Amino acid sequence: MSDPQPPNVGVPQGSVLGPVLFNCIMSLLPPVLKGIGISSHLYADDTQFWVSFDDDPDAINNEATARRRICKAFFLISSFMEKKQLKLNVRKTMFIPFSRRRDASLYTPQRLDEDIVIPPKIKLRNLGVIVDCRLSFDSRIRELKKSCYFQLQRLKSITLDHLRFYFSRIALEFYFCAFYI
Repeated sequence: MSDPQPPNVGVPQGSVLGPVLFNCIMSLLPPVLKGIGISSHLYADDTQFWVSFDDDPDAINNEATARRRICKAFFLISSFMEKKQLKLNVRKTMFIPFSRRRDASLYTPQRLDEDIVIPPKIKLRNLGVIVDCRLSFDSRIRELKKSCYFQLQRLKSITLDHLRFYFSRIALEFYFCAFYI
């Protein structure tokens, strides 16, 4: 068995300093992306960027141009992270096209190189909200209806005697008013 060696990069797993340093490093990324005309958003350890394009195939900023910009952004992020000695998890990388049109070409996988192909998602969870490619929020509404129905069924099973045991009358009135409004 070899002698233990101190690491020359990184922080101990589970430390408070790890996420802070990670966020400090990642906060340098949006200006880099802005330099190539791509908007981005950081939240904890998630990085999101988006590219808009014209539906007209003859326009300068068409879908093909947008896909090239996505590839450029991906490689820029990848090299940025490599320079900072971080690893990009391609398996967690997602691609969702938002459009009102139903053109199947829009939903072709995004090829980044010979080895990396990202299939488009029809819907995904973003900060707890299900977003679909049509921005209809149908999935989110179904999820909320199901959750509300479940909570209402739970409320029906509670008798007034149960509630009196835990809450004062004023608290109960406030709770029911808030719930029904």
